[in-house]
Amino acid sequence: AVVSTQSTGIMYPLLKGAFRRNEFLGRINEIVYFLPFSRDQCKELVTWELERIKDYATKLNISFSWDDSAVLLLSQALDTNYGARSLKNEVSRRVVDKLADMSLENKISAGSGVVLTVRDDALTFDVR
Repeated sequence: AVVSTQSTGIMYPLLKGAFRRNEFLGRINEIVYFLPFSRDQCKELVTWELERIKDYATKLNISFSWDDSAVLLLSQALDTNYGARSLKNEVSRRVVDKLADMSLENKISAGSGVVLTVRDDALTFDVR
């Protein structure tokens, strides 16, 4: 998206108020604006994180898959203050940590298959 020069005119006085000294303000070469992620972009980011988990699980001879309901539930964790980091942390906390616990409890091992889905508004891990 293109940001108008009017937006830049609004930002410089705010920056000047924050930095208070012209030598700091002079070091700013460019202002980059970030727009919030769309719902589809959030789902893409979650899918990308799940693909990374799948790749790692494959190296351990564990099949890992998910359905759209799991992606949708995880993508709702977006915190606009933290952007994509909030989605990555949510996947780590709710998926990676649970898979690690399942491995430590010997619920999954080489040759296992895990399907991530949603039941009763909660993530579930079906082991096959």
